Amino acid sequence: MRRILTLMVDTSKIIQKLAELGFCTRTGDPLPCFQFMHQTQSVTNTRLRSYILGIANYYKLANNRRRAVNRITFIVTHSAAKMYAAKFKLGTRAAVFRRAGPFLEKKLLARRGATPLGATEERLEATNKAMGGTGNIKIPGITPYRSFMSIPKPDLKTTSRESTQTLRDSSTALAVYYIRGARAFGLPCLICGETENVEMHHIRKISDLKGKTALEIAIIAANRKQIPLCRMHHLAAHGKGPKDHLE
Repeated sequence: MRRILTLMVDTSKIIQKLAELGFCTRTGDPLPCFQFMHQTQSVTNTRLRSYILGIANYYKLANNRRRAVNRITFIVTHSAAKMYAAKFKLGTRAAVFRRAGPFLEKKLLARRGATPLGATEERLEATNKAMGGTGNIKIPGITPYRSFMSIPKPDLKTTSRESTQTLRDSSTALAVYYIRGARAFGLPCLICGETENVEMHHIRKISDLKGKTALEIAIIAANRKQIPLCRMHHLAAHGKGPKDHLE
């Protein structure tokens, strides 16, 4: 039997997490991220930019990386735009994008006669000038990616045919694509191929393994510190089940 495993970002799970954080509804419709209401535009953009970059880097080996990052970027950017509309009394996110640009990197000012909520670059610059400073605060774009095509493609070097490791035990030959940061979402157990109750087994050092059992051979060949194991083999790997399960 021969299997090829690739990592696909489960965008729906990330959207659910974004919903829990207040960025969107459960269906992915952006909501104003009011937790940033009292921070300056530069601080908010920097934090959200780091969040998008972190997700993009975490899933750098995922085949659908571009599509997932593009979807997440849209939600986070429009969530921020809705919050800025309330913060600067601009009414709609469309008005925010007209003033701040598609990446929200132009300084926003409140509508004439309105008082913005929380800290703003305008207030900080005034304070800075009063103390003898230059009064200039640079606002980064909320996303490092200017278009869909500028999102880095997935790094599939470790999933190329040349780098795929063939693992052999008494009954199975697997061509395994191992992905950094992969969780046990639909991955089969490396030892028996079971797809139910699969967990990720972690080890401290690959160099500590002797390469005697099927499990150790699999880990060494895959060169990964975490691999999917069914519940029975996971318990055995931690010495809580029959050791012959790993032979």
